[in-house]
Amino acid sequence: MSKATILVIEDNQVNRYLLTSYLTGIGYLVLNAENGQDGIATALAKQPQLILLDVMMPGINGFETAKRLKAMPETQEIPIIYISALDQLSDKLTGFAAGGVDYITKPFNFAEILARVEIHLSIYNLQRELSAKNEALAAANDKITDLNNRLYELFGRFATQPVADELLAHGFALGGSHVEATAMFSDIRDFTHITKTQGPAVTIQLLNDYFAYMIDAIGKEGGIVNQMVGDGLMAIFGAPLPHEDHAQRAVQAAIRMRRCIKTFNQKQLAHGRVPIEIGIGIASGPVIAGYLGTQIRATYTCVGDTVNLAARLEEHTKQVPYSVLIDQQTRQALDPAIPVKDLGILNLKGTIQEQNIFAVLIDD
Repeated sequence: MSKATILVIEDNQVNRYLLTSYLTGIGYLVLNAENGQDGIATALAKQPQLILLDVMMPGINGFETAKRLKAMPETQEIPIIYISALDQLSDKLTGFAAGGVDYITKPFNFAEILARVEIHLSIYNLQRELSAKNEALAAANDKITDLNNRLYELFGRFATQPVADELLAHGFALGGSHVEATAMFSDIRDFTHITKTQGPAVTIQLLNDYFAYMIDAIGKEGGIVNQMVGDGLMAIFGAPLPHEDHAQRAVQAAIRMRRCIKTFNQKQLAHGRVPIEIGIGIASGPVIAGYLGTQIRATYTCVGDTVNLAARLEEHTKQVPYSVLIDQQTRQALDPAIPVKDLGILNLKGTIQEQNIFAVLIDD
C-alpha cells in the first residue's frame, strides 16, 4: 500500500534535497516547490496529504503562503508543518495563527520530522474518514427524511392528518376509550339516480371533486373524515385530538360544506353536469373512539349511540325541507348566534328514545 503524498516548499536547494531524499526513501511520494507561489500552484494541482513549509523564502514567506492555502477550499484541509530557523515563540504563534499545525526548528532532525509527519498524516486521514462518514450520514438522513415525507404524504391519503400525527407520536394499538365528541354524517341526495344518468368516469370524478370540497371544509374546523362509503361520509370532531368546542366546530363545518356545494354546483353546471344536494346529520355526546380492525388492517373510528343518532339525523333530512339537522346536545353547545329551528320531539327510525331535533338555518 503506497504512502501519502507530501509537498516540500523550501527555497534552499540542499534542504529541499535532503528532505526529499529522506521521505522518498521511506516510501512517501514527494513533490517539490522552491517558493510560496509555486508551492500554492502545486498544492492546487496535486492535492498532497501534507505540506512541509519553510518560512523565510523570497517572494511570499511561509506564513503568507499558509494563509493563502488555508483561504482556498481546495487546500484548506491540508495540514501544514513549518520547518524554519526562526525559533522565537512569537514566530511559532504567528505560524499557528496562519494555519499551521506544527513547527519544527532548523537544524532539523529526521527522526523528529518522521514522527511529526506520521502523527499529522494520521490525524488528517482520521479527519477525512470522519468527514466522509459524516457526509454519508447526512446523505442517509436526507434519504430517511425524504422517505418519511413520502410515507407521511402517502399515509395522509389513507388516514387523516390528525390520525397520522397520533400514530407517529404514540404508535398503534387496537382498542378504544370513552370520549366526548361530535359525529357527523353526510350524503348526496338521489345519488343512485345520478349514477344512472352519467358514465362511471364522470361519476367517479364527481365524487372525487365532491369529497375534496367536503374534506377541506371539515378539516378547516378540526374534524377528521374517517369513513367514505359510496357518496356518504362520516366525520368526527373532538377525537383523536380533543376540542372542547367540538359541537360548534361540527356545525361550522356543516355551514362550510353547504356553501361549498353552491360553488361545486356552479362548476358542475358550467361543465354541463348535474348539480347535487346533500343532507347532514350531527349529534354530540359520549362515543367509544379508537382503532377498529386487526393488527394487519385497522381504521380509526367512533361507535356508540351518538354516532348512530347522527346517522339517523342525516337520514331524516330526506323527510324535511332542511339540509342540516342536529340533536339537542349539539344545540345546547352551539353559539346562540347560529340560527336554528326547533323541529320538536321526534322518534327517529333506528333509535330507542325520542329526540328533540333542530334544523340549522343556513343562508346559502
